[in-house]
Amino acid sequence: MKRIEKNKFYEKLNGMIGEYRVFAPSGDRYRYIEDVSEIKFDGLLTKMSPKAHFLPQEEELFRWDEKENIKVKDVNDRYIVFGMRPCEVRAVTLLDPTFDTEKFPDPYYINRRKNTIIISIACNEPLETCFCTSFGYGPFTKGDADLMLVDMGDYFLGEGDEDILNLFGFTDSEEDYRELKEKAESRIGRIEIEGIPEKLEQIRETDFFKKITQRCITCGTCTFLCPTCYCFDIQDRNRLNGGKRVRVWDSCMFKIYTHETSGHNPRYEEHRRMRQRVMHKFAYYPSLYNQYGCVGCGRCVTYCPVNFDIREVIREAGGYNG
Repeated sequence: MKRIEKNKFYEKLNGMIGEYRVFAPSGDRYRYIEDVSEIKFDGLLTKMSPKAHFLPQEEELFRWDEKENIKVKDVNDRYIVFGMRPCEVRAVTLLDPTFDTEKFPDPYYINRRKNTIIISIACNEPLETCFCTSFGYGPFTKGDADLMLVDMGDYFLGEGDEDILNLFGFTDSEEDYRELKEKAESRIGRIEIEGIPEKLEQIRETDFFKKITQRCITCGTCTFLCPTCYCFDIQDRNRLNGGKRVRVWDSCMFKIYTHETSGHNPRYEEHRRMRQRVMHKFAYYPSLYNQYGCVGCGRCVTYCPVNFDIREVIREAGGYNG
């Protein structure tokens, strides 16, 4: 195990701003910071996830001038994303199979991903809405983080890539975090997901989704805050002297998302959009990639304005016999 005093860690991180663009918690969301004094942890999780770095809410893909000369945006900066929780690191891993594919590689996502150092912080005190252990990992899982920190008060314990540990100046330590890990895991509620993909396929044409959708106002809050949702729209924005093409976040919970040019909409009814959201995370993703499309961060539970709870949906689905 390795150790570093917090003041030394933040001093080193501050010195790296400029060489790297640093994306860190600052209030209710992650922001690119100019100084470590801007880092603010208002709670365990920010309202907006760090997905916004890897898949920006609005991203220019390319632009053109009045002579139709095209300029592709350069995305080769180097980055550090600091403060991600294990569930958020797991979420990035789940985005990889969609955007980093052999047949249709997304250069914007791939370049950001490859040029980013991920520094995560373990969750000493998980929230009541956390259910990450349901998916086979937990609040102290390093996963794809380059460096995982454990907050010990005035100092961090760290484990990760040796080059990153040396870069920050970690020193050897005899301590471990086993007791903290066990205590944190004991606080987390689990949902039973064994057999859920098959069960959802069985009930997809029943009235199950009509019933659960009665609680939902299809505002899209859950999808915008979710660290694994990636629906997007492509827009061309023209100007007199040219224009640009941008990718912006969208949501499968919006009626217009699947509205076709012909006027047909395969998901006009709200329950069909709800079915898509639930099935994508708990049936389609496991079928495609052998892993669930949910990380159990609980954001959708915490911030839903009508208290729609995805955990209850999965429990109800498991016992549904309609």
